Amino acid sequence: MKVGIVGAEIEENLAMRSIAASLEAAGHETRIFDFHAGDQTAEVAEAVARWSPGLVGLSMIFTVRADEFMDVARAMRARGYAGQLTAGGHFAALHAREILGACDALDSIVHGEGEEPMVDLANAAGALDGIPGLTIRACDGTLRHTGPRPNLEDLDARPWSIRPQRFHDYLGHPIASLLASRGCWANCAFCSINAFHRQCGGGKRYRQRRVEEVVREMAHLYHDLGVRIFNFQDDNFFVPSRPANLERFGALRDGLRAARVGRIAMQVKARPDCIHEDVVDMLLEVGLFRFFLGVETDAVVGLKTLGRGIEREQNRQALDILRKREIHTCFNLLMFDPESTLEAIAQNVEFMRAQSFFPLNFCRVEVYAGTAIEERLRREDRLIGDFRGYTYLIADPRAQRAYEMFREVFWPRNFAPGGMHHESMKVDYEYHVLRHFRPELRCGRLEKRVKGLVHEVNRSSAELMDRVLAFAASPRWDDAAETRREVAALQALRETADAEFRGRIRETIRHIEALAKGEPVRRPVFRAAAAASAAALVAAVGCPRQVDDTHMCEMAPPPYETIATGTATAMPPDEAVALTSEVSGLIQSELCTYFEQAQLANVDVLLNLVVASNGTVARCSVGPQGDETFRANLCASLMGRRFGSVRAGGAVQMHVSWDGSTYCSYTQMCEMAPYDPNYTHMCEMAPYPYPPPPPPPPPAEDPRSMTLPSGDIETIRVQLNATIASVYWQIFQEQGLEDREIPIGLVVSRDGSVLDCSVAPVVGDDLRVSLCGTITGMIFPSLTQGGAGTVNAVWDGTVPEVVPVEPYDWNTHMCEAAPPPYDPTELDPNRAWKRGPKR
Repeated sequence: MKVGIVGAEIEENLAMRSIAASLEAAGHETRIFDFHAGDQTAEVAEAVARWSPGLVGLSMIFTVRADEFMDVARAMRARGYAGQLTAGGHFAALHAREILGACDALDSIVHGEGEEPMVDLANAAGALDGIPGLTIRACDGTLRHTGPRPNLEDLDARPWSIRPQRFHDYLGHPIASLLASRGCWANCAFCSINAFHRQCGGGKRYRQRRVEEVVREMAHLYHDLGVRIFNFQDDNFFVPSRPANLERFGALRDGLRAARVGRIAMQVKARPDCIHEDVVDMLLEVGLFRFFLGVETDAVVGLKTLGRGIEREQNRQALDILRKREIHTCFNLLMFDPESTLEAIAQNVEFMRAQSFFPLNFCRVEVYAGTAIEERLRREDRLIGDFRGYTYLIADPRAQRAYEMFREVFWPRNFAPGGMHHESMKVDYEYHVLRHFRPELRCGRLEKRVKGLVHEVNRSSAELMDRVLAFAASPRWDDAAETRREVAALQALRETADAEFRGRIRETIRHIEALAKGEPVRRPVFRAAAAASAAALVAAVGCPRQVDDTHMCEMAPPPYETIATGTATAMPPDEAVALTSEVSGLIQSELCTYFEQAQLANVDVLLNLVVASNGTVARCSVGPQGDETFRANLCASLMGRRFGSVRAGGAVQMHVSWDGSTYCSYTQMCEMAPYDPNYTHMCEMAPYPYPPPPPPPPPAEDPRSMTLPSGDIETIRVQLNATIASVYWQIFQEQGLEDREIPIGLVVSRDGSVLDCSVAPVVGDDLRVSLCGTITGMIFPSLTQGGAGTVNAVWDGTVPEVVPVEPYDWNTHMCEAAPPPYDPTELDPNRAWKRGPKR
């Protein structure tokens, strides 16, 4: 049987790939359809219906995408798909009856792990009653559960996950995801993992694979597929027993050595109470590279509410161990929970400030079915919403105020694509990928710059949160106009800081990527920190020499045009003005450290430069302001830089100053120990990797020499008519073109892209130009081949119905989507705050 699996594949989705492997081992043909955004609904539904599998499984994991998956199921049915349609995953399993009640396109819901149920569904060919572990829609329309299916205890009895033809990579190092265990042994009150496994009706909820099988799979990925970064997606890579961890990780190290697996990087997840020095040291021998540490909260109230079973000191001890060993570590803070107080939030803010060395993010605890928090909030009648997404009010109204302001101010930084907490993780991750695989490129100044950026982003967030908490505690909250002004002021501060961070982070990433590719770096991106005695060396090589620093970061920049000071002509006035602006911008951001250390705020400093015609600074001197160290460091940081505003070059004299307003304190960062990277999104993902290069296309026959098949012409006609009915109907109506066939000549490539278009002169020139402009570049992905042909398009006179759109509920989980900013005018200072019973 053909079986389709539909779900998101931003990175390797092991759930779908493991199910596909089990189906193929049972003799079924599988195909994975990537569905990672709602705007793919029509495309995915059309592709599935065209392939016409006998069974389709939807991977419904996240609450926020519930409606999108139900929509794609309905769209499949609308396109004539008549096979079995089931869904599985955490969200689907925990809301089976609600989903089947809301979406009659679905036939069943799978509970628990999906490999065996999907094989049974494929083998049964429609007979669902005898398959355990399902909620099904019976013939009479009622819903019933078919009985328990215990967890499979021997994980190695399943085949390895199928792999993509090409892997994603970081700085050229391919990455693969894998599992060494399933489930989790902890009992956190906010997590749905245990609720998901309890539904299975028996079997162990936490199981580990045999070490020798993990080694065998890693050796295959390393030797046969070229993988170098191993991302373990285990919910918890460690067990509570320190001796057991030492024994298991020692066996993993010895097995990989025996299998001749060379230098690799490992990424794992763990709780703080599992971090011990000797255990971490053992994993370092294997290739440990990155930790996603499950800190979650450092507030006394939060640790109790979330059922963490961890002491605050264990958070600090774990981070101290990982920092001393220079392991990249990221964590997330659940800053807000149902019982948060301003004091508890302030404890987490102080923890964020104290641990600003590490990339991090923070958000609110969300409610999942089957969790202790969900059960308690339901019991206390505090749940708001339905199965598509529950929310709640924090019991302390001051903490609720703080959350509402946080959501408004921090949404772009914490949750939006390209948010600064994500970007700081990314730059940290990329630097440490470079350092892990190319230790000879390690550069102390680049490292300080990277860690300085992480530190500044975190410190900026802590300072903004201080103001949020102060305002939430003040009587000013009762004034709606004052609230709007404060929110606007905080937004402006965050936007200004983010703009400055963004430019510096992107420049640093470009530098890291150039080093990884072995490309010459023409413009240093570091802050110079050398003393006057080392200034000449810094100017020559771009990085201070250290005992263990070698290669690229010590190399001189490529040769530039030399201009002797005595013979330099004056720079053209327009270039001099533009260059002064560029240098002044650098001083307000990247070079302000030197002015701050020399206490030269708002002091005019005379700067003499000689710049080559390619924009490279060839000579530099600083006037009498500041001491010798200041002048040497400032010139060292400018030598060899290239300025894009320069075309002719020459000598220029300018006065520059620092206005004293920029955050510039880097001294603490310069004294910090080196670090290791990772950009882990709050969802515990690493930064989005570089996509694998596409395979070389086969030699293509000129589509103009081929004829489009009649089936493809019909497919195009249906879609063109739909476009005309939705986009051009008013023009067609005005021109009286109802039911008038319009011949349209097309040339379409093999991938369905329209290469050329012509419209018969049965309509006016303006409409012909507009139609061709719309059609050229359209893609018809379901075509069987390319070619040329004529399509008779027609508008049937139907007028599209305008359907009102329901407002979207943005109370969603941290790693699925963030709520949009609220409107402060909607805040009612006299609202009644509903509290749960006192404990």
